Amino acid sequence: MQELEQMHRQAASLYRLAWLLTGEREISVDATLETIHAETDPDSFAEWVARSRRVVIAKVLTLVRGQLATSARRTASMRVRNLALPPGSAGMGDRTDSIQLERALLSIDMFPRCALILTVFEGLSIEDAAVLLNVTPDLARQARTIGLRQMIDNLAGMQVGTSVGFHPFVMTTGVQHA
Repeated sequence: MQELEQMHRQAASLYRLAWLLTGEREISVDATLETIHAETDPDSFAEWVARSRRVVIAKVLTLVRGQLATSARRTASMRVRNLALPPGSAGMGDRTDSIQLERALLSIDMFPRCALILTVFEGLSIEDAAVLLNVTPDLARQARTIGLRQMIDNLAGMQVGTSVGFHPFVMTTGVQHA
């Protein structure tokens, strides 16, 4: 029973990953179901989890390749002075929940969102993300920076809208987003 619950949680996690990458429910459901049904005899649950995340990523990026390329061209045309990530780490206050994070991510154009999710949330290197996104590492780095800055701005805007005078989203560098 416990393994079934773990499988259910993993399926939900795979769907959420696909949804955040694509922003398209039907593609996300199809890719998740195909990934779950493709694995008939996993060696171990831990190996299946790691493999299934990679499979879902590959499937959804292939299914949205055209949209991703269009978004990558928009991103490439943007001028970003500093490609380094903001110094310090961003901390989300107690009032930032998964729904707000999802909304903040989904409001980012597809290519920077995918670069951000793959490198920051999934922990892939810039080089690996660039291969998956079919771009140069420099463009993947630019997209990650743009995505992170937009996510921070989006979350800060949501926090301001929900609680005047309360600043739960503070960069560790001391910069408050109000």
